Amino acid sequence: MSLEIKGQKCVVCNAELGEKDDIVYCPVCSAPHHRECYNSVGHCGLEHLHGTDGEFSREDKATHKEETEPTDKKEKQPPFARRLCPSCKKEIPFDTRFCPFCGMPTAETVIFQTPKIEDNAEIEKDIKAVDAAKVVFVNPFRYIAKFLKLNDKHKLSWNWAAFLVPGAWLAWRKMYKESVIATAFLIISNIFNIPFNLALQGLPVSPEGTSIFGLLEQQPEYIQQIGLLPILLVFIGVLMSAAVHIITAVYGDWIYKQYVVEAVRKIKAADNPEFAEAKYSGTSFIGFLIAFAAFEFLPNLISILITL
Repeated sequence: MSLEIKGQKCVVCNAELGEKDDIVYCPVCSAPHHRECYNSVGHCGLEHLHGTDGEFSREDKATHKEETEPTDKKEKQPPFARRLCPSCKKEIPFDTRFCPFCGMPTAETVIFQTPKIEDNAEIEKDIKAVDAAKVVFVNPFRYIAKFLKLNDKHKLSWNWAAFLVPGAWLAWRKMYKESVIATAFLIISNIFNIPFNLALQGLPVSPEGTSIFGLLEQQPEYIQQIGLLPILLVFIGVLMSAAVHIITAVYGDWIYKQYVVEAVRKIKAADNPEFAEAKYSGTSFIGFLIAFAAFEFLPNLISILITL
């Protein structure tokens, strides 16, 4: 059996193999792999074809290459091994693009096949882009590109999702501790409006739709009746809310990079890397809903309880 590598591609990352690459071959079907790719999946990338008519054969490499090239001349992504869905943690088949249980994209979406980002590019010492992409899982190209630019001296960027829903975005990306802190500040900023809203109840003006700015413009004589403290608390709440939105938007990508780096290290050190990857990678829709609901409804609930 010839071990010639000319024209051969790694069956995991689909990149063409070169003479300087560290190559290993499947002991069953002799399919070629980068050593790192083989170790990342823990077995042959075409293991699901072993014992079938489609099993890889080095002698039939020309046929195999033709079968793996679609008619539109774009490279097909190689199938992934069976793994746990990072969202619902249920086992998913290698050949599905979306989890059949929760609808999340499968791991095929995180393999880089673009000249702009190399798999082996380091976003941190010993943390490669391909490993970080598996943790990001959803929209990896955007975040990995950001991670490569951010460092200890350059931490600022802009994240619109983090700006619009700070606590919910943090929870969506499984940064639960940071989400609790951001959501707590947002809730407190809304609670600061309660004394002002209660003071409006005692005024002859209709409190419905009345804001501090409208009151100052149209009914300045009521300011003395409301008192300075409720008005001051409103402005403090506005500033606190704006600060949370802006800080999360500006530092969100940097905070997320630190989370991803730590997650990759935990996955590599775990006794069960597959379970650890499912725990730390991907996104949490339930976390997003809880954080968003807490911000939207808790201040109103507190206000109702105070007025009972």
